[in-house]
Amino acid sequence: MILSGDIGGTKTNISLFRIEKGALKEEYSDTCATRAYPGLQILIKDFLDKTPEHGREIAVACFGVAGPVTQNRAKPTNVPHWETIAGDEVAQKTGLSRVMLLNDLVAMACGISALGEEDLATLHAGTEEPGGNRVLLAAGTGLGMALLPGGWEASLPISSEGGHMDFAPRDDKEIDLLRFLQQQKFLKDASGNHVSIERVVSGAGLKNIYDYLVKKNFALEDPAVMHEIRRSEPPQVISKAALEGRSALCTEALRMFVAAYGAAAGNLALVGTARGGVYLGGGIAPHVFKKLTYLDDAFEAAFLDKGRFRSFLEKVPVRVILNTQTAVLGAAHYAARFIDF
Repeated sequence: MILSGDIGGTKTNISLFRIEKGALKEEYSDTCATRAYPGLQILIKDFLDKTPEHGREIAVACFGVAGPVTQNRAKPTNVPHWETIAGDEVAQKTGLSRVMLLNDLVAMACGISALGEEDLATLHAGTEEPGGNRVLLAAGTGLGMALLPGGWEASLPISSEGGHMDFAPRDDKEIDLLRFLQQQKFLKDASGNHVSIERVVSGAGLKNIYDYLVKKNFALEDPAVMHEIRRSEPPQVISKAALEGRSALCTEALRMFVAAYGAAAGNLALVGTARGGVYLGGGIAPHVFKKLTYLDDAFEAAFLDKGRFRSFLEKVPVRVILNTQTAVLGAAHYAARFIDF
């Protein structure tokens, strides 16, 4: 059996897969709050306690981690109270024979080839080039990116920390947003006034945009929405209120968020010469895109707005990953490479 998981800043998806005739079959899965645990080994033990009959059968474990992975070690970027995860140490403390770590976007990228048409929604049709390079970006607690080189059989995705590239404003409102973000307290402990694209295109980024619009008196705050934001998860409240048409502030915040997402996707498509397509993952895209036409238009307009390379991007397909277990599936497929069937 294979134990695999996707460790996000908010939640962790974890599953057991059995190998039958060279194929993976999911036996058991669970989702838990990442920050409710002090570290990965306790999370694993809690999961295995629910499936004690399977624990001794696990051949290898593999986890996608939101952050850079070096020599099988990783410090989750958006789980501040977790220490650096060392795969060998986790294996020793949990009794597993082997624990491997992948960047979470690499894990998700490894799962793309296992998806069916029902797991994807087309946002921009384009014309896919068979065997062409593909790219992946996923907005959730943070913003992750990965490159999928084409033309190589069984080639592995390339990890990226592109979510920490500079936010590149494209108009006066976004320039003003940048100036607003440069004054926020989350930059006080950092040198300079660097604002990453993750500060805009992520769950926290959506709240940052909303706060900017409030500061600029874009529209009156809806008291009910304001109350919900203060007592619940702001990104979910803002996106829900926008999609339901209950708040002009939330609607504009979501429009700006989607436009920034589209611009980032276009930039990554150029970096990766992604004639094979752009894939959008993470927890936000499936809930937001394909809900309102104006959001699709905002994304596509920003995606294509690359001057002389507009015609190149018009040919690049953009697809939304609907399967929330893609990274878990990808980690399991990666781990299966190390098992002798």
